[in-house]
Amino acid sequence: MKTFKKNGDEKHLYFKDLKGWNGRQELAMVMEVLTRNGCQIINRTVGPDSIMLNCKINEYRFVASDVSEEGAGVVLCVDDEQALGFLEALFN
Repeated sequence: MKTFKKNGDEKHLYFKDLKGWNGRQELAMVMEVLTRNGCQIINRTVGPDSIMLNCKINEYRFVASDVSEEGAGVVLCVDDEQALGFLEALFN
């Protein structure tokens, strides 16, 4: 699994599936890494096409979802650049 950001977007960290997993499998893999690093799931919203998890690690709050705006995988959504940098460091 590979992470990437879009130019000028400092609020989202995207994951590129390199092994042919579906979104739910990919989200499970991302959450495995996050929970090993102390992530707590605050709230879970399950819809027919996606799962949204409100999460917290240390002082950083973010949302993990298995559907990005293009429907192309997992995305982490944050409110500040420090949180994005912290999360990005966990996966790189």
